[in-house]
Amino acid sequence: MLRLVIGMVSIPVSLVAPVSVIVSVVFVGAPILGLFSAARYPWSFKRALIFLVVGVAIWYGSYVGAMHVAEPMIGGLLIALSQSGLIVWCFAIGSLLALVLKDKNLILPIAVFLALFDMWLVFAPEGLVQRSVVQGQAETLRAVAYQVPEVRATSAGGRAAAMLYVGPADYLFISMFFVALYRFRMRTVRTLKVIVPVLGVYLLTVLLFSGVHVGPISLGALPALLPIGLVVLIVNRDQFNLNRDEKLVTWFIAIAGTAFITWRILQPLPPPQVETLPSSDDSEWIRHYRLPGIEGPSRPLSGSGYAPGSTPGLP
Repeated sequence: MLRLVIGMVSIPVSLVAPVSVIVSVVFVGAPILGLFSAARYPWSFKRALIFLVVGVAIWYGSYVGAMHVAEPMIGGLLIALSQSGLIVWCFAIGSLLALVLKDKNLILPIAVFLALFDMWLVFAPEGLVQRSVVQGQAETLRAVAYQVPEVRATSAGGRAAAMLYVGPADYLFISMFFVALYRFRMRTVRTLKVIVPVLGVYLLTVLLFSGVHVGPISLGALPALLPIGLVVLIVNRDQFNLNRDEKLVTWFIAIAGTAFITWRILQPLPPPQVETLPSSDDSEWIRHYRLPGIEGPSRPLSGSGYAPGSTPGLP
């Protein structure tokens, strides 16, 4: 409902900045709290599969329905429902992955691998984020991203647009970690208390320093699975009891993966292609709901999301 209201209501220009920050924190934090609350239940493969089917049906059905509705209010409501369905099927897949784990020691190498993989997706020239910028594929990826709305200033006031895009893999693996932590009776609440502020700092970094580069790395696109994995490992560091072989495998993944990612990050990016925007005959609700943020730059929070061609700080 908040997403719908933001898309329909204009506010005084003087309130745009503070309201945007509050809205961003709510839209990033609320799904995490919801996933954490869901993870405490005794999940089974059957329950997870039911959630997967229902979530995909809500997500895809609402999105397709929105494309065939001309009424802005109905279109906005369908897009809001689609975003909720996205979170549901992300949790379902994450819980299925957690149920496959037979030993809590497996969480450690998985967290290391996911953090490195997300860094590759964000920073490597062939990664999803950089490739979407270079090849102009942002619009295709937009449909499967979680959208954090922003209230923007116009001559008449504020209007909602997409400010951040969070890749579904972030919520998927957050769900996996939460369910696994509950299954193996690890430090669940403490992990949540650390993850929320850490991701909040990540959010502010992307918003405030999107045009800043640290060497070849743009702060406008950051891999969210990196801090998520680190928080899980640090908070629960004394919960793992790896044998010699498991330690060797984990260290090999960490060292070899870091070396490979560093090498790929240092490779130069090819020149980007200009993204073709939809024609002007699109209806008003499409511009404000189906393609939010089209009139200006938007920023990915994670590599499992994407970076549109107008992302600040990218060539």
